[in-house]
Amino acid sequence: SVDVTFSFDGSALSGRTVVAFETLTREGAVVATHADLADKGQSISFPMIKTELADEDGNHEVFSDETIALVDTVSFENLRPGTAYTMTGRLVDSESGDEITDESGTAVSATTKFTPEKASGSVEVRFVLPASLVAGRKVVAFEDCSRDGKKVAIHADVHDEAQTITVPRIHTLAHDAITGTGVSPATSTASVIDTVSYEQLVPGEEYALTGELHLVGDGEDGGIVATATIAFIPEAASGTADVTFSIDTSDLGGRSLVAFETLAHGGRTVATHEDITDPDQTIHVPSIGTELTGPGGGHS
Repeated sequence: SVDVTFSFDGSALSGRTVVAFETLTREGAVVATHADLADKGQSISFPMIKTELADEDGNHEVFSDETIALVDTVSFENLRPGTAYTMTGRLVDSESGDEITDESGTAVSATTKFTPEKASGSVEVRFVLPASLVAGRKVVAFEDCSRDGKKVAIHADVHDEAQTITVPRIHTLAHDAITGTGVSPATSTASVIDTVSYEQLVPGEEYALTGELHLVGDGEDGGIVATATIAFIPEAASGTADVTFSIDTSDLGGRSLVAFETLAHGGRTVATHEDITDPDQTIHVPSIGTELTGPGGGHS
């Protein structure tokens, strides 16, 4: 036997199969050939994978609750049926190119082992992670397919929208319309403006912000005392929008108001900011009491 080695650029061969044809010559004359397109022994397959990352309901715009579950559906071609493979995924910030890491600095990853029944098909790789790791970010999934510890296919395209999800984030800063601060006078015609900063929205799409003013006393939620809703179309992924509340605060002296906000897109909640202890979204309504006395401390 003798080996014939081919060196070439195989980057364009993903998902395809190549067959080696051989010709044996002696003194310029052909004495033997082997050229059989159907011969598995002289065939090499180049696997191909592509992915689609979404939440469990198939959404690419993901609501950042306490925990986020993401599903990367990996389609494959040209794998060997009946052979064990491992699909390993990792999450990357598509804007910075940095890997998403947990609190200890370890890259967020997920693995699925599978044995395909056919050369083509799909498999799911699931990521479960704290929402805080990806809130306000645009995240892409990279996948490696390996066999016996060796990579046979990769898909790592930071610009591929199909394998990208966005996780909107909002933060609010409430202020009184007259004072411009977090202090509002006790009046029957108070106006509170909650400026909502947002990140990772889809420009040109319509969103709705629904705000609630909660009455707070001694650290307890006293219920909703006012609501307001606005619709807006962001020109860029990040920006601000104002939600204005009209409320009678004349009987609320000595109490505080906290603004809660919910952001919706297409009727689906995509972000919330509800922190009753956040000073930025708190309005204080002062109360004063006086006692008039004479020089001696008396009332006469």
